[in-house]
Amino acid sequence: MKNKIRSFIRGVAVVLLTAAVAGCAGDRRKNEIPDLLLITVDGDLPIEQGAADALLFEKAYTTSPSTLPAAASVLTGLIPPEHRLRVDGVGSLATGARNIAEELVGIDGDYRSGAFLASGALGPEHGLTNGFAVYRQMFDLKRGSSGLVAESSKVVDSALAFAGEAHKAGVPVFVWVHLSPFAEGCPGAVTETVKQISRLSGAFNNDGSVKALVPLFGSQTNAPFRGMSVGDDATRVSVAFWGLGQSGVVKEAFSLADVKGVLLDAAAGKPQEVGASQSVYSETVMPWYIFRLPVLQVERGGVGTLPQLGLGEVMPEVLAGQIEMMVMQAGGHLGEGLIPPYDGAPVQEVGPEGDELMAKAAGAYRMEAGEAKTAAVSELVKLHPETPIFRSWLGDILWDGKDYMGACNEYAKVSEYGYNMVGAYRKQSRCHAMIGNIPVAIDTAENAFLLNPCDPVPRRELAQLLLSTGSVLMAKKDMKAADECLSRANWLEPQNPDAMVQLALLRMATGQTNSAAAFIDSALKARPGHPVAVKLKESMQP
Repeated sequence: MKNKIRSFIRGVAVVLLTAAVAGCAGDRRKNEIPDLLLITVDGDLPIEQGAADALLFEKAYTTSPSTLPAAASVLTGLIPPEHRLRVDGVGSLATGARNIAEELVGIDGDYRSGAFLASGALGPEHGLTNGFAVYRQMFDLKRGSSGLVAESSKVVDSALAFAGEAHKAGVPVFVWVHLSPFAEGCPGAVTETVKQISRLSGAFNNDGSVKALVPLFGSQTNAPFRGMSVGDDATRVSVAFWGLGQSGVVKEAFSLADVKGVLLDAAAGKPQEVGASQSVYSETVMPWYIFRLPVLQVERGGVGTLPQLGLGEVMPEVLAGQIEMMVMQAGGHLGEGLIPPYDGAPVQEVGPEGDELMAKAAGAYRMEAGEAKTAAVSELVKLHPETPIFRSWLGDILWDGKDYMGACNEYAKVSEYGYNMVGAYRKQSRCHAMIGNIPVAIDTAENAFLLNPCDPVPRRELAQLLLSTGSVLMAKKDMKAADECLSRANWLEPQNPDAMVQLALLRMATGQTNSAAAFIDSALKARPGHPVAVKLKESMQP
């Protein structure tokens, strides 16, 4: 992977510099309002320092290691606590937050904005669509391990077609293209993305165009799960602009939240005085939570150190309590989560009381299952009722004791306190299924899937719930509801032959023989010799 990244770095520098002097400007007149091209990329793609025509921010910082919140910062100029998008698959943009496309309407009503996005994380449901004439989220469920990325060529084809139509009409465009070159399971993706960036940049090469290449987070994709600080490679990226009338390397700090201002100033024809950020901000995914890591005050310094937490140099303002983070490390308990709203309260130093709690919690976690462990964890919940990790431990104990309702209540408390974890929703779904509350089981499984649509486990669990529910509804002759469940299951797992067979049975029962035959053929292709599909195929022979 490191060699691929190095190759990509060299390749991006070459193609963008080549495009900068190629002169394939299209039909646009000089000195018009500039076209704006924003390329965001999953993974760090710093431009080489020798990129002569680029204004390169060598010390730029992401606001989050996740695609959705980082992209939202680029588009809105806000940090995650302000725009409210903090993890992939969850939430919608804060009311009043305006993106670049909306702001451009105020600068010049002729601007036509289009977004072409190769990521399942940037769906329209998250509220970034305002101001865009076209907002096209593109992904292929059959590609790669997650299936939630699209081929770079298809994304760029759509973007160029959109820009070409606007150029023919003589109107300026803002085009946002997002690519995922490091998607697992996509051989040759890095080389192909370099090629497509070259095509895209070359088409936006008239004298008035302004282009930005913005990596959303660092290339060390596992680093966020170890914890990181503002000085880590996972947080730091390199952002490059072309067409601003400036070039060279800027050593001072720059935030992804500053990109919006640079592009809007260029569109408005303001003098380009691009300087350092007053502060930079980053959040990081860690076991169980996403933490607010420092506002690094560039002017004042004032960086603190929390070495016992493995966080490196950070300001003394983290969102969750230090005690709770230390408990997680000591207990080795892993999961995913979402922080509650940031309240700005400084963290107190860990004193003897905190050390005692950490020791007590670690001891309870390591106990063998039994009455003593149940009592110890119950005491922790009683003393600290709003600490989700203790609630989850108690839920696990109750589940093992087959107290499904009690376990469900504890898992629900985890979510109620603002920690929307994949694991907590999955466990709630499992509990509701055991007590026969199927509609709620489906809803909570859907929450788990939406929190991380790239995770195949909640996708599979939701599909199985919908498949079994659809089969029951079909037996009860509620064909419309059954079709909805089975179709959703088929969308979630398009290669699942059982879902195809159930849809074939439903379509046969409702007289849709052509559709039934197509599902049978698909089921046999996915699993040759599927016994039910074979019998159905034989029954449909003339």
